[in-house]
Amino acid sequence: MDKRICELAKIAKEALPGAYLHIITNGILMTVDKLKELMKYIDMLAVDNYDDGLKLIEPVRDIYEYCMKNNVYRDRIKIYLRKKTDILSNRAGQVKNRSRIKTLRSSCGYPFGQLVIRPDGKVSLCCNDALGQMTMGDLTKESIADIWNGAIFRQTRERLLEGRKNVKLCSVCDGYI
Repeated sequence: MDKRICELAKIAKEALPGAYLHIITNGILMTVDKLKELMKYIDMLAVDNYDDGLKLIEPVRDIYEYCMKNNVYRDRIKIYLRKKTDILSNRAGQVKNRSRIKTLRSSCGYPFGQLVIRPDGKVSLCCNDALGQMTMGDLTKESIADIWNGAIFRQTRERLLEGRKNVKLCSVCDGYI
């Protein structure tokens, strides 16, 4: 977890007050104090709790118990119990524990409605581009509006509308919205 996560969430909320801020984490480094600070700025927190026995790991259990005891954030935090071996999607072909990749023919909505900012300020194509293979812009040098409406995103979206095969990263992805 980036040590600046609360600060970055605050900056994002102040700069984009109408944006829906959603963070996905495995919860390993989350504390109740960090949760309370973070929830001031984000709309939703999704926690993928990985345990083969499908039990809450300690930090996630602490968060869960705090929320239940204090009746807070219940509608803004989702905890998903996952086995360590679960394969949810192939993350644009980047998940190596998947033996078969099935390419979808349909277009994908992620680059049309989601902006994913990496800790270094660079913007990825989507949430499935976790390794930053496609950088759409750099917030240390450009505004969000310039990146979102810029040539790289615009051209990528146009190619996606014609089919996933037209964007290398998307051509092997099984994610969709």
